[in-house]
Amino acid sequence: MSDREGELELWVLRLKGRFPDQTRELTTQELQRRVKVLLSLCEPLQIEDEHDVLRFIALLVVQLTPEQRNSKLIEGVVRRVLAAEDWDAEKRLDFLYEHVVGRPVSEDEPDLGPTFVPAPDLPRF
Repeated sequence: MSDREGELELWVLRLKGRFPDQTRELTTQELQRRVKVLLSLCEPLQIEDEHDVLRFIALLVVQLTPEQRNSKLIEGVVRRVLAAEDWDAEKRLDFLYEHVVGRPVSEDEPDLGPTFVPAPDLPRF
């Protein structure tokens, strides 16, 4: 096993250990795929602290509901906040956990049309 594979496995184990109920339905291979994609986004998003890396991975793998993941409005908010260069990673993640996680998606969600946000594309899981 290479160092990179070992690191990936470590992040998957951390995610499973911290969120056993939410990760139970996902295969190890699927978790590895998702974590690998998200780890590749950490550098461009300037997410470096291990605690913040785990929070970022958890946010996009288990914390957002399927309805939130399919919401263009929520996706736009998450992209904008993650791309906020004047906030450090902890502040960006704190904002998302406080204002997005656990909140229902509005049934009359406005269509804001395409908006340009200079951030890496977020994966759709």
